[in-house]
Amino acid sequence: MTTIHSVIAAGYTAYTPALTNITLGTGGTALGRYRWLNSTTIRIRVALTLGTGGNFNGVAEVGLPAGVTLDGTVTQIGTAAAGDSAPFQRYSGVVWMSTTTFSRVIFGNTGNTGANAGYPFTWAAADVLLLSGDFETV
Repeated sequence: MTTIHSVIAAGYTAYTPALTNITLGTGGTALGRYRWLNSTTIRIRVALTLGTGGNFNGVAEVGLPAGVTLDGTVTQIGTAAAGDSAPFQRYSGVVWMSTTTFSRVIFGNTGNTGANAGYPFTWAAADVLLLSGDFETV
């Protein structure tokens, strides 16, 4: 069976993102991929699926590929999607970037509240977080 985690499109390089305040759990997966669009612009995609015992235990952050530093002099925002497997619910949002992480994943009008143990739902096995964007680097 082909899944989002088993396919790396042509021209992309796979990486394993560093995770802060995220426990993948048994059978959980974290797949990152990136490709350079030009000498200063990078496209990054990340897909996380929690396994048994997986959860968020604080404000979640997801690392960028090793050696990549985003330009901190401009506001950079990516896209976010989350899936709660039970009940079957989907959420769309944005992610504010730091120079080295997908830093603050926000769903809806919540101010500065980032995805965490209870937001936008209680994270558990089979739940999914997708992050992506094109970003300016230094």
